[in-house]
Amino acid sequence: SFPTRRSSDLFAQTLGLSLGAMQALEIGAAKMGISSEEVFTNLEKALAGIGEAGSKAQKGMHELDISLEGFADKKTKDQLEEISRGFEKIKNQGDKIRLEKAIFGRAGVGMSGAISNMNENQDKAKTLGLTVDPNSVAQIREANAAWAEMNKAVTGIGNSIAVMLAPAIKDMAKGMGSADRKSVV
Repeated sequence: SFPTRRSSDLFAQTLGLSLGAMQALEIGAAKMGISSEEVFTNLEKALAGIGEAGSKAQKGMHELDISLEGFADKKTKDQLEEISRGFEKIKNQGDKIRLEKAIFGRAGVGMSGAISNMNENQDKAKTLGLTVDPNSVAQIREANAAWAEMNKAVTGIGNSIAVMLAPAIKDMAKGMGSADRKSVV
């Protein structure tokens, strides 16, 4: 299996990001001590909260001086870049943490750092060989599907063997239970 690429790909698809943009976020998050799964969860909360009228996320966006008019129509990467620019204006660390929690949820502390420098981090991901072209992503998806199918086949073979051996194992266990212990010792 290809778990890291697979997770990144699935997260990217769900969030409407390119795989390269998702990997850039993961690089930024790693610098902040945030896992890929936390980035995904925090971004899901942010994107859902920003769309919810009167939410803490919307209030946080207002404090970052970001207009929500037409915001939902932008690509996710453009939204994150705009949020990042908003956080760059916040100089007080306490305010930054409060706004990260408002926009990204309770576990969102550090997310402004994770989303900053996305373009630079995307270049770094390319340099490190982490990004893959769309054809390679499709091949990885197909390989993961085949791997999962193969694992199921192996499980099925194991089940068949267990069923075939069950009567013999039962007889052996029954025989061991009734054996004369004195003759063995």
